Amino acid sequence: MKTRLSIQHQLLMVWMISIVIGLSLSPVLMSIGTMGITLQWLVDIARKKIKPWVFITFPSTRNWVILYLLLIIAMLWSSNWSFGANDLRIKLPLLLLSITLPSYLIDFKKEKRRIIEWAFIFGIVLSAVVSILLVHNAMPMAHWVVSKKLSPSQIREYSVFTSHVRMGLFSALGIALLWSYPFHQLWKTITRFGISLFLIYYLVLIESATGLFLVAVAAIFFIVRYLKLRFSYRYKLWTLVTLSVLLIIGLFYIVRVFQAYNALQPNQKPLSQTRNGNTYESQPDHGQIENGYLVHLNICEKELIPAWNNRSSLAYHHKDLSGGDIHQTLIRYLSSMGLPKDQQAVESLTDQQVKEIEMGIPNYRYAEMNGLERRLDKMFFEYQMIQLGDAPNGYSLFQRFIYWQNALDLIQDHWLLGTGTGDLNDAIQSGYAKDSKGLLPQYQLRTHNQYLTIILTLGVLGLVFCVVFLYNIIKAAKRCSLIASIFVMIILFSMVTEDTLETQAGITFIAFFTAWWLGSPLWSSEKWRPRMA
Repeated sequence: MKTRLSIQHQLLMVWMISIVIGLSLSPVLMSIGTMGITLQWLVDIARKKIKPWVFITFPSTRNWVILYLLLIIAMLWSSNWSFGANDLRIKLPLLLLSITLPSYLIDFKKEKRRIIEWAFIFGIVLSAVVSILLVHNAMPMAHWVVSKKLSPSQIREYSVFTSHVRMGLFSALGIALLWSYPFHQLWKTITRFGISLFLIYYLVLIESATGLFLVAVAAIFFIVRYLKLRFSYRYKLWTLVTLSVLLIIGLFYIVRVFQAYNALQPNQKPLSQTRNGNTYESQPDHGQIENGYLVHLNICEKELIPAWNNRSSLAYHHKDLSGGDIHQTLIRYLSSMGLPKDQQAVESLTDQQVKEIEMGIPNYRYAEMNGLERRLDKMFFEYQMIQLGDAPNGYSLFQRFIYWQNALDLIQDHWLLGTGTGDLNDAIQSGYAKDSKGLLPQYQLRTHNQYLTIILTLGVLGLVFCVVFLYNIIKAAKRCSLIASIFVMIILFSMVTEDTLETQAGITFIAFFTAWWLGSPLWSSEKWRPRMA
């Protein structure tokens, strides 16, 4: 009997480790782990070793089961059954993990829990390290992992195995996990610091503003909890004042950087002719700038075309390695250096600068900036172009506003029953057909807001579900561990800016850790288990 029980637990550990490592490294591992747990759950039910109804007592996991059932029901008023069936297939882990995991977690020991959580952290670190090595061609046998050459200019390629957005969420949670453990040995403390610093560096590298924001909020959670346990009201007040001052300083810094971005360099004026006697074209009133220099000033394409084609194998009117128009990248790059756009300017470029332009880097200072600075600069550029009347194609932040507006318009047309599970994508595309708001077809995507997606799909039922879901999950987080509260903060925020439940990694991440942390307080570290009012 003991041997069988040992085998049962060993298999369960294998499935769980496959899932948490697979989140960062492999969809196949996630699928193997999910199906493995499901099959073991069915076998253990037949052998009467577990209770299949335990998930009913978990309000948070019960939410996901209800959502999946609602999506099945919403197939009744869908006409596109092919899309609906595929959507239900993608979301199947939401149902399976929410039903199966609670049956095992009610009796899951803390030591085994730590092993699973460390496996999750290991997967994140390994994914980040391998991705960095692959991008910089520093990994042997790289062709076994990826089939194409990766470019350092492509931020997404620093996350080879899953979306860089998901890696931002995983890294934020991994850092929070590290600091939830009560380490006493020096080497463990050093390890915690080392991994945390590396993951923060990785978040900066992939320009994950969301990930860094979530890390900052998680840090505030820890500080507030620590003060609540150990210090008097006076110290709490001083800490609150300090955090407020830091927030103000951060906002002031962003404002100053934005003002500096928009400050024009002095003594800029249109020139008539190049040194070769060719005519410059100028639009000094256009307003687009790079490092304070006007982009549409002093452009001589008659010289730029042959000069660039002599320096690069990528033709002037072709695409750069990032998919943008190389002539636009070249003009922006030369503008960022304060140079007129002519033959002499192109010839003055170093070989490294030519490579940067080929990679799609539009500003020479990007090579000197860290990921956060680059992200801010890109956001300011996007805002500048929107103000100048440009369509937000390729502008990730401002595209979301159009996605949300399209979803809100469609909700008004389908407010009662929603579009149905199968017709969601067709409805979204019909909204763009009526008014694309300048978005090209390749950028006409889904809502990038999970709440709006649910309401658009299910109508009034979707709205009721969202309200009940928010109430249940926040209530569950309050009575469980601090790390549970941080996890809830992460998923609730991610669902504002992403369709988190539309990808296997996002679905598995939410389903697994909802059951893991938002069930019985017995699996929570006593040190970090708050009793919030």
